[in-house]
Amino acid sequence: MRAATPAAPELSGTLKLKNGFLALKWKPADRDSTSVLVLQTRFGTEWQCEIVPARAGYREFDRRRGQLVPDEVRLIPVGRTGGQGSASVWPVPPTPQ
Repeated sequence: MRAATPAAPELSGTLKLKNGFLALKWKPADRDSTSVLVLQTRFGTEWQCEIVPARAGYREFDRRRGQLVPDEVRLIPVGRTGGQGSASVWPVPPTPQ
């Protein structure tokens, strides 16, 4: 019997360019089959990776607090048996010139 891989989570973000604030919200497509999520953030050419509980559902990045705002975010669901599902991607809109 093959374990099912979790579906990509629903991912949305709100970016306020004036304040340098990014709020990400997500919801696993299937809470029963998703154990944790891999949160990958890209700052320029550097990627960072963090394991977050599937139920976390929210993350903020705020330049006013000295935090960098990522250029790209990927959220990858991981099932209870370790199988990875497809990533949800949130691209930051281009900065106005």
